[in-house]
Amino acid sequence: MPRINHNIPAMVAANTLMRTERQLSKSIERLSTGQKINFAYDDAAGYSVSEQMRMETKNLQMGSQNIENGRSLLDIVDGGLKEIQDIVNRLRELAVNSANGTLTPDDREYIQKETDQLLEEIDRISNSTEFNGNALINGDAPWGEGRGGKLHIGSGFDSNTDIFYIRLHDMQVHEDGLDIADIDLSNPDTAQEAIGRLDQASSTITGELANVGAFGNRLNHAARNQASMTQNIIAADSIIRDTDMAEETAKRSQLTVLHNAGVSVLAQANSFPQDILQLLQF
Repeated sequence: MPRINHNIPAMVAANTLMRTERQLSKSIERLSTGQKINFAYDDAAGYSVSEQMRMETKNLQMGSQNIENGRSLLDIVDGGLKEIQDIVNRLRELAVNSANGTLTPDDREYIQKETDQLLEEIDRISNSTEFNGNALINGDAPWGEGRGGKLHIGSGFDSNTDIFYIRLHDMQVHEDGLDIADIDLSNPDTAQEAIGRLDQASSTITGELANVGAFGNRLNHAARNQASMTQNIIAADSIIRDTDMAEETAKRSQLTVLHNAGVSVLAQANSFPQDILQLLQF
């Protein structure tokens, strides 16, 4: 029944139009940002879960960066060890040569001079092989003492899953390292003894190269696992937070039609009081 004081149809149409406008505004916001959760009040539970996933993703990405740094460190160690191995192989050649009775004392003197220079070079390589200012294969802390250097590869603080240690052998020529500092190739007897010590030094280097290779292989697997975890978490976060563009576009089209219809209906509802005036004409 038409009334003058309260235009109920217009009020209903206005409220419906306001609700549609809010929904349309939210739909446009989701389409423009690409996210269906832009504020915590959009979905408090979803927002909380999404933020935790994003924090986990950043931590995993940092762990992946740490892994890459660890791989770079091991590459440097590998290069230093191989160079020392080549020098030890050369020293063994010289020892075998010096042990031969056909050489003269002068020949052995020249061999000893080369030997002394090569031993000094081993120490130089051991002390100069470093990463970010930290010496790696000269027995210094942290990589050459205790449990060794620490690599934090995970996203948490669990010592069993997020952290592991690498200890690298001292590759200097002194007794605590390769123990070849005092080898004497100036006579056949001491040269013969040096061959055995150089073989032991070569075995030590080979073993350390194997350890470095094992650590590197472990880091490769860790890197792939981190990448897989990061990808899956990002995918899960996307489901929670990102806009389904096809669905939202269809919804916006529907809301646009409803909005236009609401404007038209409100205009008609506002005209109802004018119709009542026709009843008052007499």
